[in-house]
Amino acid sequence: MSGDLDFTSLWMALQPIVDLNDGHIVGHEALVRGQPDSPWSSPREIFAAAERSGREQDLEETCRRLALGAGQRLRDEERLFLNVDERYAHLPIDVETSQLQPERVAVELSEQREIVGQVRVLEAIQQWRHRGYAIVLDDYGRGHASLATLLAVQPDMIKVDRQIVRGIPGNARYNVAFTSLVQLTQDLGIELIAEGIERADQVDALRRLGVRLGQGFFLGRPEQHPAMRSLLPSGRATGDDPAVTAPAGPDTLSPHYEAFFNHIDVPAYFVDRKRTILGWNTAAEQLTGWSAPLVVGRKCMAKILDHITLDGASLCWGACPLVHCMADGDQHQDTVRLRHRSGQRIEVRIHATPVRDANGSIIGAIEVFRPASHETEGVVERGATLSDESDSFPQQKATKGNRPQAVAIAE
Repeated sequence: MSGDLDFTSLWMALQPIVDLNDGHIVGHEALVRGQPDSPWSSPREIFAAAERSGREQDLEETCRRLALGAGQRLRDEERLFLNVDERYAHLPIDVETSQLQPERVAVELSEQREIVGQVRVLEAIQQWRHRGYAIVLDDYGRGHASLATLLAVQPDMIKVDRQIVRGIPGNARYNVAFTSLVQLTQDLGIELIAEGIERADQVDALRRLGVRLGQGFFLGRPEQHPAMRSLLPSGRATGDDPAVTAPAGPDTLSPHYEAFFNHIDVPAYFVDRKRTILGWNTAAEQLTGWSAPLVVGRKCMAKILDHITLDGASLCWGACPLVHCMADGDQHQDTVRLRHRSGQRIEVRIHATPVRDANGSIIGAIEVFRPASHETEGVVERGATLSDESDSFPQQKATKGNRPQAVAIAE
């Protein structure tokens, strides 16, 4: 194929995203297309031509502009799902040039490339979230998808890759894997969207699994104009839809656990799976100047302590020890600099340990930290268990060589 890509020939197709329970359309994804009689009629040819000519950033900017323009044709209650190449996360999303409010835009990032280690991308995601955009991880289940990604990015939605959806409902292993994913996303408060739905039996199976949203040719093809209604027949699947449950984790600390937490005689705080701070002990207040009322209920990455490495790189996105200990179920430790309420930096040794419920599910993590000249090991003993029937607490004195493992919480 010869010749430069003609950007003026590009346009956006809109594919509906549908509520599987009643068939109503909740939004459309904007997908770039070329003129049928041009050399760039397919998306693959478009992106390949841009790469050959070194105009990938120009293509990214053009696609964003065309998508936002197409989004103006959507109904007020619908969202525009806007694909963003994370390589150009630094480029602004000029929603101001359209009539769309940020709350009606969902930014889609593909899982084809690693996200967790890219601090600038994660910081851009945080800025988008603050502006009101929803965050969507696309192609989940393919490429670099991982629990660490979910915990670091904390998306509002994930799109499950079509290769996984294709195995539903005939493949038992796919069903088990999908059930686990539904439980995980419910636990983390993430909306799940099934991509690549092509058959009615897939819709029925997804409904039974508790999946609410879907996308695919069976529901509606990409078209120049937004669909007014989906192709999904009205009505629910026959039979009962069994509820899918998952360990939700604590919304607040129980009185017994709060007493246990404050009993730790070194600075420490507790976060849930969504990285909301639920516990902040007296020792943490004394070291950092931040009192519990100022901290509890906020996200740990909200730049309160603002952990940075000794080289000055941010730890709150991607490299966070709390994220990694909840992802792999093991402890993580590091030496970092945190921010005192006065603005000064304190060098501390941190130790992150996963917290499990009585069933062994990870519901959060504890991070203990002390000035780097002191030891933090042994602060939380291996197998520490607390129950409402017990008035005793595990010994919390630091003992060298005793590495803390997962803390078990039995309510």
